[in-house]
Amino acid sequence: MLDLDSLTTTSKTDSESSSSEERRCGLYYQTSECYRLLKETLKYEGFDLLDVRKCSSSEQAEAVSKNNLPLLFVEVSGPLMEQAELLSSYLSHDVRVVLIGTEDSINILRNVEKLGFYYLMLPAEKQDVIVMLRSLADDLHRGRGPQQQRKALRVAVVSLKGGSGCTMVTAELAYALANQTKQQVIAVDHGYTGSNMNIMLGKRDLFRQQVGLEGIKYHTLGNFLDHAWAHSQLSRVEKRISYLGFELKLSEEEDLEITAAENLRLYTSNVLDNLKRDANFTVEDFSASAKFYPHPHWLCPLVDCLVLVVQPTLSGLHETRAFLEQFHVSNAKNEDHSRLVVVLNHCRPKGSIDCQAVEQYLQHKVDVEFPFASNCEEWLIAGKRFTDQQHKLSAPFANLSRIILGKNPQKPSLLSRLLKR
Repeated sequence: MLDLDSLTTTSKTDSESSSSEERRCGLYYQTSECYRLLKETLKYEGFDLLDVRKCSSSEQAEAVSKNNLPLLFVEVSGPLMEQAELLSSYLSHDVRVVLIGTEDSINILRNVEKLGFYYLMLPAEKQDVIVMLRSLADDLHRGRGPQQQRKALRVAVVSLKGGSGCTMVTAELAYALANQTKQQVIAVDHGYTGSNMNIMLGKRDLFRQQVGLEGIKYHTLGNFLDHAWAHSQLSRVEKRISYLGFELKLSEEEDLEITAAENLRLYTSNVLDNLKRDANFTVEDFSASAKFYPHPHWLCPLVDCLVLVVQPTLSGLHETRAFLEQFHVSNAKNEDHSRLVVVLNHCRPKGSIDCQAVEQYLQHKVDVEFPFASNCEEWLIAGKRFTDQQHKLSAPFANLSRIILGKNPQKPSLLSRLLKR
C-alpha cells in the first residue's frame, strides 16, 4: 500500500534541507555597526552564518575568491561601483552577494544590480534589513536573483603585425587571471587555419573543432546553437582553464576567403554568447595571423577590454597608430566603452624602439612593457609558465592581469629589476 504520509514527509525534509543549504552564508564586514546589525538579524531570519571575518577593501578580493558558500554579505568602502566591478571578477556566477555600503543613489542601485549584486544601504534600521532578507529568501526559494546577470568579462588580445607575441600574451594572461581570481577562464583561438595556441598553453594534444562552411550556415542561420552544444566544444586545459578553437574545413572546391573567416568569427562569437555564464573571463587571441582585420567598429561593442600588443618597429608603430585612431572613434559611439590596455613587447634582441619614443609616436601611454627574453621559447617548450616562477616576464604579466581586474600595477621589486637586466 502506498504510504502518502511518508512521501509527504520525505518531500518536506528534502525541501527544508535544500533551503537550509541555500541559507549558508558568510559576512565580511569592516565596521562594528555592520557586524552587530547583520549578525543578529541573520540569525533571527534563519540564515546560517558560517564565516565571519573583518576584511579591509584590499583583503576582500582574496577572501571572496576562496569562498565556498552560496551567499555572502560584504561591507564595502570607497567608490561602490569600483568595488563591485573588482569583486565580480573573483566570484562564481552561482554565488549571491549582498553589498553593504553608504551610497544613496537609485542609479548606483541599478548599476550594482546590473553587475549581479544585491545592495543594502547603511545606516539601516533592523526592520529594513529584515524586509531585505525576506525578499532575498523569496529569491532563494524561487531560484532567481541579480547574480543571473553576471557574465564573463570578455578580453580581446590584438596584434597588427606577425611575430608580436599576441598568442603568447593570450595564453599567459589566461593563466594569470585564473591564478589570481581562482575562477574559470576560456582561452579562445581565432587562428582558423593554423595556430600554435596549444604550445603556448602547454598542452600539445589540444585540438580545434573542425567546421565547414555549410555547418556554420546551418548552426548560425538556423539558430541551433545552445548551451549544451556550445559547452561540448570546449577542451579542458587544466582545472580552471578551457580552450575554444575551430578549424575551417574546406573542400577541394572551396577557397579560403576573408568572408569565410569572418563568418567563422561570428560563429565563434555566437558560441561564446552561450558560454558567458560558464566562466568569469574569455581571453581571445586576435593575432595578425587571423584571416581578418580586427576592426574597432565591431570589436568595441563586442569586448569589455582590448589588450593591444605593440611591436616596437617602424611598421608596427605606424599600423598601431592608425588602429588607435579608429579605436577612439568607434569606442566613443558605444554607451559602454571598452577599456584599452597597451602592451609593448620587445620581441627582438636589437633595434627595438624604446618605450618613451613609442609613447611619443603613438600619443598614448604604454601600460605594460615586456622586456626581451632570449630563453622565452625554451621556457614555454619546457612547460613552464611565466606567471608561476621567477622570470623577467613574471612581473609584467602579473601587472597586466591586475590592470584588467581593475587594480593598480605593482612597482617592480629589486629582484625583478635585476632579472630584467
